[in-house]
Amino acid sequence: MSIQKKVIIAILATGFIALSIGLSLTYYQVKNILTEAIGRDFAEIAKKSAERFDVAVKEEIDTFRRMSEDPALIKAVKEKDKDAIGLYLTHYLNYAEERQEHLAIFVVDAEGRIIADGKRMPENKPDQPDETWWRVVYSGGAGKLYASDIYLDKLTGNKAFDLGVPVFDAATGRITGGIRTIMNVDAFFHFIRDTSFGETGHGMIVDSEGTPLICSILPLVEHSMNRPLIHLITSKGGGWGVTEDDAHGGKDSIVGFSPLVYMNSLGRESLGGHQWYTFIRQDTEETFTPVNRLLLKVLLFESILVFTLCAFGVYIVRRLLLKPINILTEEVERIGKGNFEHKIDIHTGDEIESLAKGFNKMGEALKGFYYDLEEKIRERTAALKASETKYRALMEQAYDAIFLVNPDNGRIMEVNLQAEMLTGLSKEELLNIKYWDLYPQHMGNQAVEQFNKGIKRGFTTLHDVPIKKGDGETAWVDISARIVGYNNVKVYHTVMKDITERKKEEERLSMTSEQLARSTMVMLEQDTRLETIKQEMNSLIKHLNMSEILVVLSKAIFDLLGITKIALFEQTGEIIQCTWIHGVENKRLLQLTISIEEEDPIISAIRDLRVVKKGDMAKKSPIDRYFRDWIVFPLRGKDRVVGAFVADTSGTDPGEKLLQSFVDVVAMVLEKDSVIKRAKST
Repeated sequence: MSIQKKVIIAILATGFIALSIGLSLTYYQVKNILTEAIGRDFAEIAKKSAERFDVAVKEEIDTFRRMSEDPALIKAVKEKDKDAIGLYLTHYLNYAEERQEHLAIFVVDAEGRIIADGKRMPENKPDQPDETWWRVVYSGGAGKLYASDIYLDKLTGNKAFDLGVPVFDAATGRITGGIRTIMNVDAFFHFIRDTSFGETGHGMIVDSEGTPLICSILPLVEHSMNRPLIHLITSKGGGWGVTEDDAHGGKDSIVGFSPLVYMNSLGRESLGGHQWYTFIRQDTEETFTPVNRLLLKVLLFESILVFTLCAFGVYIVRRLLLKPINILTEEVERIGKGNFEHKIDIHTGDEIESLAKGFNKMGEALKGFYYDLEEKIRERTAALKASETKYRALMEQAYDAIFLVNPDNGRIMEVNLQAEMLTGLSKEELLNIKYWDLYPQHMGNQAVEQFNKGIKRGFTTLHDVPIKKGDGETAWVDISARIVGYNNVKVYHTVMKDITERKKEEERLSMTSEQLARSTMVMLEQDTRLETIKQEMNSLIKHLNMSEILVVLSKAIFDLLGITKIALFEQTGEIIQCTWIHGVENKRLLQLTISIEEEDPIISAIRDLRVVKKGDMAKKSPIDRYFRDWIVFPLRGKDRVVGAFVADTSGTDPGEKLLQSFVDVVAMVLEKDSVIKRAKST
């Protein structure tokens, strides 16, 4: 690259650094303000939607309660007067809107037998005492309101849910019957469509398990709510937040949510034992369109300004500096064309003249190597092309095994080449077996259960699953499957990622007892070295950055003791939080918090100043998800306990005394300077 280009790049870089800083400040400031405003709006929309749902259900229940309190109806129910009750139901269903919203309405007597059916639907069982709605409504004669979970009506194919109201006999104070109405969810809750805004903004209803119940945009099976999102919705009494995954493919999306207060107050027997919430979201790209437009305008304006200033700077530099450089460039090109005997004649009295003399010397040196250079270039080019061909071949052949399975009977309908390679079976053989036949024989029932559960939910994800190969060997896979459309039919699209080599590598990394014994002897021999390291670290603390010491310590533990994973925990008030990890791939450990009221090895180590091993604790700890076998040390400083040190000893047994020496050094580091939070960023 020429000096002229470098000068231009330097000027452009300076201008665009300023441009980037300005754009970044503008973006984050405007984005934060917009996020706050949109979040409040989404929370308000969610709250209003929840209130509208509650009002609709409450009005429907109140209507039937008033009907149930009519003395004439009560008398008709007691006397089981079908015609009189039928007049009530017929009068109620005279309105077209009511007929559309109700799939069925019927009245039962005190024994749960149907007296009259408003829509004369013969598929309803005449006896209802075993139905959930009647058991809740009857409640041992006490009477109670009931609202069911949303389900699929078998006759109409519509989504439906039930409302149940008891009919009391005022004279005896006991239940004389009940009214059940089966509501058409899409018609009754049609106003959910009113929550749609923009192209992607819309509302939906979810329960406390994260199951989508009503959505105005996507089919319910295309939603997959993760545990953090469910916790965000259910842990507060409504509001808004920013979630990594909004169950619609959006990342870092703003969402609003609110509980359905009235419906949730009906009791644990209603709504399938769950709580219902409204959920509002919009694609991040559409949400921040105003910010992006503003940035585009600022970018265009400042880019024009930067290019103008750069052009002016280049003009000045070219006049004062680049002319002799251009001359030098032209002379160097002659040498580059093979005229090595040509001498550059520049007399500027500065670095350019020195550079010209250097090129003259280089020309003389290159003269002897020039003829070999072309051959070396050809060889290198051929090698690069061969490498590129190999790379492309590897990339084109790298894919996972795919199975298309009939969801009704589990028979495999189609496979790809990788599926044949994974199982060791031909395509014809695979198409003649069922999905669960791929599992080992002892897992047959479990495989069928997992398959049926995945079909019911519409999707599933499994990890570390053994697959039976045609040659009798076992392959290990991760499975991701969901219901999709294929050739105008529904199939269970299953993807298997081969992790056999990873499993074998994990097994190879497991140390034998003999290796452990040798490692223990070596570690004992290092005891003197550890004490020396401890003394040296005590003096280095006065001079080195604490974060650097922490990193050095972790590497020493890895290299010397063979420990694969470590973590530091710090206590702040009533909360103990992981503030630094090393060797742990799952970064979610940094989000782990433990209350001091819990019975946990971290708490025991800090509170009782004792070493806790995994076998000492009967109750399972959260750290079990990240460490196979662990040992916890309290970090005791001079005047206080500064935290806890956790080490994964599944791959080695260094000995408690040997590891305690390192822990003492870590405690000295943390006592010298509170660096856990700073060390986290390393």
